[in-house]
Amino acid sequence: MKPTKFAFGIRFCKGFHVEDQLGAIVDEILYSKDSKFNEKLFPELQRANGARRLINTNQNCHLTLSSTDIILEYQVKYDFKKEFEEFLTEFEDRILKKVFKAYKINNILRFGFIVGAELNEEDELLKSISQVIHTNYEDVPNDSISLRFNIVKKKPLKIGNEITQDFDNTIITYDKEKKDSKLIFAVDYQKFFNPSLDSIDDAPINYASFCKKCYESFNKKYGTKQ
Repeated sequence: MKPTKFAFGIRFCKGFHVEDQLGAIVDEILYSKDSKFNEKLFPELQRANGARRLINTNQNCHLTLSSTDIILEYQVKYDFKKEFEEFLTEFEDRILKKVFKAYKINNILRFGFIVGAELNEEDELLKSISQVIHTNYEDVPNDSISLRFNIVKKKPLKIGNEITQDFDNTIITYDKEKKDSKLIFAVDYQKFFNPSLDSIDDAPINYASFCKKCYESFNKKYGTKQ
């Protein structure tokens, strides 16, 4: 297995004050001193449906800002672990600590972190599924496959006299578009907060620690598989 991409994301309750300030937020991210999310990384800007999308077509990476989400999608160039740690630090310091505070982005609903990888065709789960398919359907080629399932774990917290309905959701996806396509494997780690958090600082685990914990879990479960 070869990890090839990752994504960071925060979802919050829709705020029109955020939508009204998207231009200023983009300027803050692109032009702040020492920002790694600068015009060199994101030379293109796209506006659509009340959102702003910073784009690097050549590197296949994007930073999307809307009234409900901030999402960074990044295609690894050389070293997954090094680039993951570098961009996680920048995402936390530049966006979560500065932009969220300056533009009063609150009412946090969800943390998200995705690891994407290229997978060997000999994956044990896929082999088992292929056997089931061929047992029930004759003459089915192995040219393409799309499989998605999720695992939900309740994570309630007692805060004062109230008990939250927080939960973790993990979405696992296998996808191969056609015979010559690479088999893509992705794990989407999500932490939901119900009720929403007044501030991102109120989270039971900070965002960077959440991502690092998920990455460790990914390596432990999938890292040695071929």
